[in-house]
Amino acid sequence: MSKTSPAFKTILWILVLGALLAVYLLAVRPWFLHWGSTAAEQERPLPGDELVPNPGSVSTRAVTIDAPPEKVWPWLAQIGQDRGAFYSYTWFENLIGAGYRNATRIHPEWQDLKTGDIVLFKPKSTKTGPPAASDGFQVVAVEPGRYFILKNWGVFYLDPAGEGRTRLLLRGRAGKLPILSRLLFIFIMDPGHFAMEKRMALEVKRLAEGRSGPPLWVSILAWAGFVLAAAVAAGVIITRKRKWPWLALPLAQALFVLIAASDIQAALVAFTALSLIIVGFVVFGRKGWLYLLWWWLFAFAVFFVAEDAFLMFGVVFLVIAMGIVFMSFRKKVKA
Repeated sequence: MSKTSPAFKTILWILVLGALLAVYLLAVRPWFLHWGSTAAEQERPLPGDELVPNPGSVSTRAVTIDAPPEKVWPWLAQIGQDRGAFYSYTWFENLIGAGYRNATRIHPEWQDLKTGDIVLFKPKSTKTGPPAASDGFQVVAVEPGRYFILKNWGVFYLDPAGEGRTRLLLRGRAGKLPILSRLLFIFIMDPGHFAMEKRMALEVKRLAEGRSGPPLWVSILAWAGFVLAAAVAAGVIITRKRKWPWLALPLAQALFVLIAASDIQAALVAFTALSLIIVGFVVFGRKGWLYLLWWWLFAFAVFFVAEDAFLMFGVVFLVIAMGIVFMSFRKKVKA
């Protein structure tokens, strides 16, 4: 049997990557830029559009909430690092020590949102005095009960939809950027922002509708999946000859998260994710980059599709890790 030539492999990889790129640019990106919104909503002028008159890109996302605007507004009015957080994935946000804690109830003391306020996205740079503009998003305009505009983010707009329902519209307009910055936004920032904003919209919907979260047994399975995946990854690193010192990296990251954010869930995610990345290079060597690309595509797919990415990651990890443990046990029995 003749071996595949290196040139053929190179051409094949170029074709595969080209196809993935085309699918992303022509189908996936347009979908997530306008997730949940209608064509009419995408064309509809909204407050704040005038702040970026000639945008390089525009996103309009929407979700229908089975509650009137007055039930939705209090949840949005209290967003911010030092208040109700952003109702997104705190376990992801706290990987950089942001210290987010999503609110689970309406706080009356956090409802006075007004023009000029700074909605913090990180702890204040100074412990005393008002926050600086660099600490968060400045409130450019606000109409209580209807909308507010955050500089460098966009408008959060509540549109009554009849029968006690609300359409939550999220409009973002970004200015034109140099080519390298634009590529960064297209492939990294934009999909990342969508994943977090989608989660935020769905969580606000759940809270405003008064629905409970996922069943406890599903959460237990997800936690078990992360713990088992972390244990398997650590075991692979430890048992590889002279590779165990690499375990210090995920341990250090997890310790940082615990100290900076006091978030056990985020610390577990940090340890698991970094351990799995290291396993790829420990096991596959130079081909670890292909392994990393596979995990990168898988991670974005989960964030795009899942309503709760932690639960989906955890269940997938549980299935894969149990399969690995079973196969290892089977090999030992046969031996």
